[in-house]
Amino acid sequence: MSTPHQGSLSRAQDEGRLAELGYTQELRREWSLLHNFGASFSIISVITGITTLFGYGLNTGGPGVMSIGWIVVSFFTLFVGASMAEILSAIPTSGGPYFWAYMLAPQHHAPFFAWITGWRALVLPVTPGHD
Repeated sequence: MSTPHQGSLSRAQDEGRLAELGYTQELRREWSLLHNFGASFSIISVITGITTLFGYGLNTGGPGVMSIGWIVVSFFTLFVGASMAEILSAIPTSGGPYFWAYMLAPQHHAPFFAWITGWRALVLPVTPGHD
């Protein structure tokens, strides 16, 4: 558990890193763990994903395949999350994935990849049946 002093030190370091990148701190960090969980849970649409794919998985693979598959996929999803967290900690901007796409893509294709990533992040969460 961090103390208030450690939290302010971390924020000062973040603001210093943003200043090195040419940005000023504008994002308020006021979300609690419950706020963050609620937003994440609603975005991933667990309820719609389970109801639309549960019957298909049981008919094509059965409960054993679904259980083992869920564990294996969850394990590899942790690697994706760890990779994204590492990238985010190196480039701490509020732009999100489209900024990362721009920074990580080859120079010539960076604007295109950032544009595709930004629109995908905007459109897919509001599109019915995107699971």
